[in-house]
Amino acid sequence: MPKYAYKCSECKDIFETSHSMAERLTDCEKCNTINSLVKVPAKISTQYKDSEVGKIVNEYIEEAKEEVNEEKRRYKEQEWET
Repeated sequence: MPKYAYKCSECKDIFETSHSMAERLTDCEKCNTINSLVKVPAKISTQYKDSEVGKIVNEYIEEAKEEVNEEKRRYKEQEWET
C-alpha cells in the first residue's frame, strides 16, 4: 500500500499513513476536527549515481564550440580569398 502524508489545517499536525489509492482521510484524529486534513504532496527527487550525464553534456558543448570556431575560421578565410 502507498504511503501518504497529511496535514491538519487546524492543529498543523503532519503525519504519514498507508492506505489504498481509493481511500482519502478527512478527519484529524489528534484534534478531532472534521474535514481538516489536506494531503501533502510527495517530494520527488532524482539522483544520478555519477556525473555521467553532466560529462556527456559538457563534451557535447565543447564539440559544438569547436565546430562553431572552425566555421568562423572558414568564413574568415573565404572573405580574404575573394
